[in-house]
Amino acid sequence: KLKIIFFTMVYSIIFGCVRYLVYIFILREFSYLFMAIIFFMFGPFFDFVYIVSFYSVFVSNLAEKIQGDESKWGWLY
Repeated sequence: KLKIIFFTMVYSIIFGCVRYLVYIFILREFSYLFMAIIFFMFGPFFDFVYIVSFYSVFVSNLAEKIQGDESKWGWLY
């Protein structure tokens, strides 16, 4: 499980760098008119995915720590 999380995080870091390099290339070679389109299509969506992935790792680790204690799981229902 830790390997999958590690490779996912490495992939997201590499993909984020490549994504911003492509943004810079498009903006430099074509026009700044594409800036809004690029931002709203790829910017917030992928950043939201990264935030959710970090949160899910935290919740997964928390769930493993309190696995046996039924009283701490009251927030689920």
